[in-house]
Amino acid sequence: MRNLIIILVAFVGFLYGYEDDIKVINGCKLVPNTQCKKVDLSNQNLSGLDLKGSNFEGANFEGSILDGTDLTKAILKNSNFKNAKLRHAILKQSDISNSNFVNANLARADLRHANMKVAQASNANFDGVNAWALFAQGSNFDNSSFHGANFQFARMSGSSMRNCNLQAISLEAAWMTRVNFENSNFTNAYLQETKLGNSSLLKAIFTGTRIHYANLSGVLMDDCIDCPTNW
Repeated sequence: MRNLIIILVAFVGFLYGYEDDIKVINGCKLVPNTQCKKVDLSNQNLSGLDLKGSNFEGANFEGSILDGTDLTKAILKNSNFKNAKLRHAILKQSDISNSNFVNANLARADLRHANMKVAQASNANFDGVNAWALFAQGSNFDNSSFHGANFQFARMSGSSMRNCNLQAISLEAAWMTRVNFENSNFTNAYLQETKLGNSSLLKAIFTGTRIHYANLSGVLMDDCIDCPTNW
């Protein structure tokens, strides 16, 4: 009996110690599946945390560091990530629709199957991201960089991507209809089977771009450098 009591006391002590180790900011416990709608987490270091399945709808992450943070299947719609750092962050299957990523750094983040519809993401860094099958229709990516990123099978129709660095990006089989690519650089990009119908490539650069089987129906190509003349 005495041994059992000792074990129970040790277990309770462990539980209390675990609770002490949980990071809490403005009443929000930063653990998987937490419920923290509209919480203010601005200018915080949240790097490397496991926040899978959490609900941060309408939260404020402005200026925060979330490098390597796991937000798989998290609800983050209507949230503010302006000036935030999300390098190597995992946002796979998350809902980041209608969120603000202006001037955010998402280099090498995992955005596979994420919902990024109607987001504001101008002047952002998406270099090297894996955005396979991303949904981002109607979003604003003006002046952003996507060097070496993977957007295969993404759905981004109706978005704005003016003045973007799209060098070496893969847009294989992506739906990019009615997208404004004015002044964007596609040097050495991979656009096999990409749907570009009714988009604008005005003053874009297509040097070395692979466009086998791409759909360019109705595309505006005025002053485009190395755009195809016979397709």
